[in-house]
Amino acid sequence: MEVDETLMVGTHGWDHDEWAGSYYPEELPDDWRFGYYSNEYRAVLMSANHWYLEQPIEDWIEDADKAFRMVLELPSDLSRPLPKWREKWEQFRRDSELLDPFRRGYVLTTDPAAETDAEWLRQVLRTLGELAPVSVDLAGPWRTGALSECVYSNGGTVLWYCDESDMDEPPGDGLWVAIAGGADARRQREVIEKLGAWMEQNGGAAGLFFEGSKAPEAAAGARIIAEMLGI
Repeated sequence: MEVDETLMVGTHGWDHDEWAGSYYPEELPDDWRFGYYSNEYRAVLMSANHWYLEQPIEDWIEDADKAFRMVLELPSDLSRPLPKWREKWEQFRRDSELLDPFRRGYVLTTDPAAETDAEWLRQVLRTLGELAPVSVDLAGPWRTGALSECVYSNGGTVLWYCDESDMDEPPGDGLWVAIAGGADARRQREVIEKLGAWMEQNGGAAGLFFEGSKAPEAAAGARIIAEMLGI
């Protein structure tokens, strides 16, 4: 598997109305936002509600060049064993294949209101792993113990909320995703260096994605730090 040599830095989603006037120019048409974003940032953690549910992929994907990378969130109706899961999975697989030139991996979010079944998680990880590597957002109480071991033993990693706590580097050579909200340069550097060391040691891919109203500003700062460090 071909692996990216540099850290993916971007935001969680790109089509946020609250960014109009602060990041996106007020006069910028909504359907030009992806082109604007992808010209400045080289990666995005793509919200499932956007790429899978809201609009045809073809409406905006033509604006991306081949160097742009995407990590795709798995739709919530595929993250637990609901009725007609198999049919939904086949549709998901067809849709996500349209993003093959840009897709670097997936984020699977577990349900915080219910205990995740380990056997179900194992099956989903194996199925997704046939397409691309997976980083799993385990709900708070499940980030340690048997479920995290299930993730690691089936080729995945556990998503890292790096503003909340530190985290041991995961085993394997798949995809490690970190989520941040702050723009503190010192903390950004610590996180970037840790992700970079993991990439160098394991040969995997890693991404740092920012959330919130200041996400574009934070991502821009992190990208500069990563470039200065050669990560």
